Amino acid sequence: MDPGRLLKQTIVVTKILQDGPPDAMGDPTETATYSSFRGYVWQTQTSEQTGGGQIETESWELVLHASAAGILAAGDKITENGELVAGELVAGSGESFDVAGPPWNARNPRTGRIEYVHARLVRSK
Repeated sequence: MDPGRLLKQTIVVTKILQDGPPDAMGDPTETATYSSFRGYVWQTQTSEQTGGGQIETESWELVLHASAAGILAAGDKITENGELVAGELVAGSGESFDVAGPPWNARNPRTGRIEYVHARLVRSK
């Protein structure tokens, strides 16, 4: 199955950078930049505690349009169905996740073109 055809949701990628003006201690402050892409998020594993005390953790997957190649990185936050107004993420819009590990570009084996960007996610706390 080609998940590239599932790209129906709006996904907002938030990059947090340490490049803002210095704070009172002289350390740079955080700034956020936002990018919006078409994508799709789905759950691949649920959280569960069994009678034996074993705990399974949630696992989520993400695919984004090929235009996200080189932009999405490990540690970025994504907001599923997030809303941007005047370049800023609307608080409380969508569900948030963190990119867990480096994303990878899925290439078409015949053309070599990037079809979509794939990443693993964890739910933001």
